[in-house]
Amino acid sequence: MALAEAINNAIKYAVESARTQPIDVEIICSAQEIQLVVTDRTPGFEWPVEPRLPKQESETGRGVYLIQTVMDHTAYFKEPGGNRLILRKRRDT
Repeated sequence: MALAEAINNAIKYAVESARTQPIDVEIICSAQEIQLVVTDRTPGFEWPVEPRLPKQESETGRGVYLIQTVMDHTAYFKEPGGNRLILRKRRDT
């Protein structure tokens, strides 16, 4: 669910010149955790430190909250030419 939301956001917020650029997804699995890395070509934004739901009447803004709530670790890095979202979830062992 978090991966789908991350990719949807990358598509939705891509600037016109980046709409034909790929969204890269890297999945790394170990016995202890799953790590997802999504690299997009959006202008980027400030990743909130704490997840917060938007106002109830808001039509948008729940994606980052959802991602941060279901994952054990999230980090977002704005970089020249793209941005990286790193998501980690511990696996039951």
